[in-house]
Amino acid sequence: MKIWFLRCSQVALCLLIAFIQVDARACTTFQLKHADQVLVGKNYDWMVEDGLIIVNKRGVSKTAYQPTMDSTGLGTPATWISRFGSITFTQYGRELGPGGMNEAGLVVESMGLFRNTPNRKYPEPDDRASILAGQWRQYQLDNFATVKEVIENDATLRIRPQKGIHTHFMVSDKDGNCATIEYLDGKMVCHTGETLPYRALTNNTYALSLGYLKKDSIPEPDMYKSIERFTRAAKMIEKYDPATSAALIDYAFEILKSVSWSIDREWKGTPYQSNTRWSIVYDQKNRRIHFRTHGNPGIRVIRFGAFDFSCKTPVKVLDVTANLSGDVTGKFVDYTRQGNRELIENAFTKTVFFPRYSANQLDVLAEYPDTFVCEQ
Repeated sequence: MKIWFLRCSQVALCLLIAFIQVDARACTTFQLKHADQVLVGKNYDWMVEDGLIIVNKRGVSKTAYQPTMDSTGLGTPATWISRFGSITFTQYGRELGPGGMNEAGLVVESMGLFRNTPNRKYPEPDDRASILAGQWRQYQLDNFATVKEVIENDATLRIRPQKGIHTHFMVSDKDGNCATIEYLDGKMVCHTGETLPYRALTNNTYALSLGYLKKDSIPEPDMYKSIERFTRAAKMIEKYDPATSAALIDYAFEILKSVSWSIDREWKGTPYQSNTRWSIVYDQKNRRIHFRTHGNPGIRVIRFGAFDFSCKTPVKVLDVTANLSGDVTGKFVDYTRQGNRELIENAFTKTVFFPRYSANQLDVLAEYPDTFVCEQ
């Protein structure tokens, strides 16, 4: 496979990637366990529904994006060869999705952390290799099987400081280990084990959300109902009873429905609606993904075991909004740069507060995956 070198404006791509860190403002993620089942539920709440589900390959050599004019000391970009294949949901371009699951059963999901969080701050430049928040998720899925490995990787990899909405994460492995990961005061802050009594995360810090839950109180105002959604998800997880509740996957979707969210807004005279666009349940033990969308509420299923994750075979994709039902594993098609480009243009155009980028700028983002090399 031939390496394709970026020939367009590096500054333009830097700006685009900075903007796509705008994670959905009202997302909810949780882990639900019973017996030998481990599930992660995720609501993706946003103004745009377009998206691709992408089958990412193992054995692929990658270099994290870095502007050529690096005068701010951002450091050396991370380089790696993917150890695991994964399936991710993406909206603003391949490799830059909000989350997914790998073939080892690791799930990495992300949500926006509110601007008014006083101490939200990514690490300052140091000797560690660096990566943008939008690529941090894919890096973890490419490389690790356990929550412990993800946390320990902070010793060698840091997220680059940047403007825009700040992201925090929930990570879960197939053995039921779970952690929330936030970057506060320039350091990774993890809640896991005994420090994670309720395995849920919305858009406030975990510590703040937990504090309100313990007081059984909802603040006023509660921006995008973040504390209310956290509290509702946490209590429903605690109340699960296999004798009286629905089957675990169905119950996970009940939680997602309970914390779904919608609001009508306006941006510089342009009205738009933000609501729950995708609801996803990752079945980590059985390596299956169940999902539904706002426009197609029927639950669809993806089976990991049916895919060849070798990089010698084409990358596969599925339109998340396709009018399908049931098991959609066999409906994936070969990835194309043009398909990626069309997704990017649709998503950027429908995100009302994004600037209108030139065709050349969007081309740069669409072509970024062409830099990857199959090493198998």
